[in-house]
Amino acid sequence: RRENGEPYWSWQDFDKSHSKNTTPWFTYGMLLVCTVMMIVSVGVNGWAFESTKTNPMIGPSAETLIKLGAKQTSLIVDEKEW
Repeated sequence: RRENGEPYWSWQDFDKSHSKNTTPWFTYGMLLVCTVMMIVSVGVNGWAFESTKTNPMIGPSAETLIKLGAKQTSLIVDEKEW
């Protein structure tokens, strides 16, 4: 707007230009996917969390995460697996 010499919108004009009926479906979908994957990973780990000394983020073991598709740096660096 500044480049075209137009004045900035007031908050009232800004609110009018945007629909009030928007729903963040992508955010809800990603929240659902992450929640399901957390439940699956804990299930694969035997319905137990690792101790906070092993995993300070409160979750399953590293072996479980790798089994479910987590990045394993040694495979990428040493064995050139992408």
